[in-house]
Order: sequence, then C-alpha cells, then structure tokens
Amino acid sequence: RRKGACVVPPASASHTLRSLGMPAAREVLVLARREDLMKVAMHEAQKIGFTPYGALDNDGGKELIDKHKFVACVLGNVFVNNELHREDLAEMKAVMDEAKIAYAPCPMFGDAKSALLSLGVYEPPAEQAKLAAIAG
Repeated sequence: RRKGACVVPPASASHTLRSLGMPAAREVLVLARREDLMKVAMHEAQKIGFTPYGALDNDGGKELIDKHKFVACVLGNVFVNNELHREDLAEMKAVMDEAKIAYAPCPMFGDAKSALLSLGVYEPPAEQAKLAAIAG
C-alpha cells in the first residue's frame, strides 16, 4: 500500500449535487488498516444511502477530510483494537475532533451500519416511517 492511498467511490448523486453548489450531506469516511475491512464497511455504508470514501492510512484520511464535508467517520476494527495503531488513532481522532466529524468503531467486521446508527446519522427505514406516522 502506498502512503496516502485512498479509495474513492465512483461518481454518484452526491458528486452531482456538489457540482451544482449543493452540499453532499451523506458522505462518510471509512478509516481502516485492512483493505478488505475497508471495502466491506464502504459497501455497507453505500447500501444504506451514504457516499463512502476510504483511507488505509492517516495521510489518506487527512487528504479526504480536506476535500470533503463528512457527516461521520467509521473506524475499522483493526485500526481501533490493535496496539500498533494507538498513536495513529489518537492523531486521527484529534483531526476529526477539529473538523467536527463524529466517529465510531465498527462493532464487528465492516459493520458500518451499526457504527452510523450509534452516531445518530442513520435511521433504519422502518424507524423513519414510524416517526413520519407520528408526526403526520
């Protein structure tokens, strides 16, 4: 893996919104140390309506934070739980705190949905319908 490498999703509706000067409020950052975990988490985030961007190292994460307005960040299990990454994790948490990006670890292998749910940026469709019925 090369320094600063990051994976960017294909063009999507959020890119179109940005080109029209509208914010893409559904972008999430996935920070991981294993590419397979990052790809699973990105796929899970995309399935529930987010536009995910992923990075395998701090330089890539910082580069993406400079370019995008993320609603949240999902942290991979290996990045959070491996003692080898303690300093990198602390550095990225400080960067995200400064950028006002909420973050949470995946509770298990690539489970971005649960992480985003715990942050309050994702609501399952059944809950959305229930709230709409109450409000309506």
